[in-house]
Amino acid sequence: LIRHGLEPMARLMVVTFPFWFIPSVAMLILSLYNADFSELLPFLRTPPEKLLQGAMSSMLSLVGFAVLLTSAQGLKTVKDINKVMVVSIGIVTAYYTFVVVTVVVSMGIAETSRTIWPSMAVVRRISVPGEFLERMDALAVALWVMVVFTTVCAYYFAAAITFTNVFRAREFKIFASILFPWTYLAAMLPENILEVEDWLNFAGNFSILVCFILPVIILVAGTIKAKWGKKR
Repeated sequence: LIRHGLEPMARLMVVTFPFWFIPSVAMLILSLYNADFSELLPFLRTPPEKLLQGAMSSMLSLVGFAVLLTSAQGLKTVKDINKVMVVSIGIVTAYYTFVVVTVVVSMGIAETSRTIWPSMAVVRRISVPGEFLERMDALAVALWVMVVFTTVCAYYFAAAITFTNVFRAREFKIFASILFPWTYLAAMLPENILEVEDWLNFAGNFSILVCFILPVIILVAGTIKAKWGKKR
């Protein structure tokens, strides 16, 4: 898909978005039938160091803007890119907030902290009168595969574009082929779910450097260079 460029990949994501977003929200709403909102209390009493630790672990979920930073060069106009960035991050933040609140009020803090995939556990608990909806977890897995495919495409495309810029190549398709065996090898390295979690924690910490600190350094350097060039 990514070998054909940004436009077909974006079209696929636009088409598939409602097919996973609407059912996932509907399933989470169905899980609220026995919700206990007192599980959210006490509110805003978490120590700052624990808030920071939680923010570090969830950082990987909000680094999608790095894809836009690398793929924006393929857009016909960039005048609305700031608006697109804010709206995109706002939707993602609202969705994740909704997921976290739904899981906590449905399962409770204690059980949520002991579960590897809390959202999947919540979906398994859904009970509809008449039992006409069964095995909702199977539908959730199908939706998850769809989301993962589009996510991998976006990051894979961003990686190919980045290597194209680094090596000043004329075509990015060659890097789409070169990166595949290394991506597959990296996916095969974890031997169990615990090692996968370790890799995810490492990726989250590394993303802080690549997606937050490095762009700020580049922005400051570019601003200084532009002002210094004008003075000369």
